[in-house]
Amino acid sequence: MLTPSDASGTISRPGGVGTGGLVADAPPKNEGVGDPPPGSAAQRAQVELGLFSAVLPAYISIAAILDTETHHWLLVGLLPLAVWAYRIPRLGLHAVKGDPKKYWWKGVLLVLAGVAAGVVIGLVISSYIIGKAPPPKVSIATPASSLDCRTQGPQCQFRVTGRLSRAAAGLEIFVLVSPVDPPGHGWYVQLQPAGIGGNGDWAQSPSYLGAPGYPVSNGDTLEVEAVLVSSSATYNGTALSSLANPIPDPEQITGIVTESKIVFLTVRK
Repeated sequence: MLTPSDASGTISRPGGVGTGGLVADAPPKNEGVGDPPPGSAAQRAQVELGLFSAVLPAYISIAAILDTETHHWLLVGLLPLAVWAYRIPRLGLHAVKGDPKKYWWKGVLLVLAGVAAGVVIGLVISSYIIGKAPPPKVSIATPASSLDCRTQGPQCQFRVTGRLSRAAAGLEIFVLVSPVDPPGHGWYVQLQPAGIGGNGDWAQSPSYLGAPGYPVSNGDTLEVEAVLVSSSATYNGTALSSLANPIPDPEQITGIVTESKIVFLTVRK
């Protein structure tokens, strides 16, 4: 016996609607506003867009923290920068291909999310590397071989400059001077610590050689060294910034981190 619905030729069953006894698939679910079709080129491009957006910020974060040689890491960064600049616009076009009004905003969000993720990843990696890395290196650039004291009195004042390989919080640079000929009694701490620039360049002034009772002469020789120490460094319990007596060996400083190579200088008077 046929019911009215049977007579119409329409059969209802869970999961689909059939006509004339044939069952059709249910209509596709809404994938969400702004979502490209699953597995489509647009969807793959959106994934790549987020990944590539994170590459350059992560690299710059790591390089900027670990290396104060700005020009160095910028040059090395040209490769990821070129890849980023070439790939991002192309991915953006693919991500909105077919329906720009529908997908453009997702591309923008992916770029912003990628950049933010890249910065965070860079900071995390940098922190880990710094924890495992050797201490920063300190070096002296000038004076290199001679000390010009021709326009000065018995005591020669001079300026020492150099570089610090990377920034380090809570550390200071002190210059030590050791008269060689005529000999002194050890390493004299120059009481004004060096000023350290943001790019790692440092400078200390004034450093001294000689004294009113011990005037410098042409041909005198001396050694100069820079030490990187903690801000609370001491020698025999006295802070370096208040130390008047010479130090027999810089490695006896409590709180020393690293030393520069010793520079041998000859006085021109």
